[in-house]
Amino acid sequence: MKKIYVLILLFLGQQAMASLARIHALDHSGERIDIDTAKNKTTVLIFISAQCPCSDSHIEEIKRLKKKYSNVKFYGVHSNYTESKSVAIEYFKSKKINFPIIHDSESSLAKKLGALKTPHAYILQAQGNIVYRGGVTNRSNALNATKFYLDSALLDIKENRMPRTPMRKTLGCYIALKD
Repeated sequence: MKKIYVLILLFLGQQAMASLARIHALDHSGERIDIDTAKNKTTVLIFISAQCPCSDSHIEEIKRLKKKYSNVKFYGVHSNYTESKSVAIEYFKSKKINFPIIHDSESSLAKKLGALKTPHAYILQAQGNIVYRGGVTNRSNALNATKFYLDSALLDIKENRMPRTPMRKTLGCYIALKD
């Protein structure tokens, strides 16, 4: 009986990962975003907020990482259903974000990945395998950071290593998930 239970859990885990191999979503303007992790060697999803000061303090660091790792596909994910779409659009425009923002209006992507706070980063590789999940830095305010978790994980990948620390604590504001 125990073996059957373990097999079922392994199967369900593989099904969840397989569903991350391709992500179909919309941006704030209603344009379709298709992410195919089989084609993109490395994909970063970062849950961000238009009203969280912790998320706001990390925007410049995330933009810097996008430039530094130009071969990596970056996507922001906005899942806070309590933040109006118009406020979010205006905020993201004002920050001149250099990557697409997924409008996760039903919080389905946040729930699927288990994202709880902003900023919360995930690195996906081939077939949607999550190789890193956690914070961008070790501080809720990026200006006070002494460790740069996402940068370290991306550097490991660039040097053909799996991230040495695949999970880090996420500091920030809780994501208001839609029920």
